[in-house]
Amino acid sequence: MSRYDDDIEPTYTSKSTLKVGTISTRLLISLSSLGLELS
Repeated sequence: MSRYDDDIEPTYTSKSTLKVGTISTRLLISLSSLGLELS
């Protein structure tokens, strides 16, 4: 059972990191396009 947990944990962590990274990138793109429209 512990081996099963060890296999799942890194995958879950990397998925969470990927999700956060995607959200951050989208926010940055949104802010950039907003800044371009305003200027």
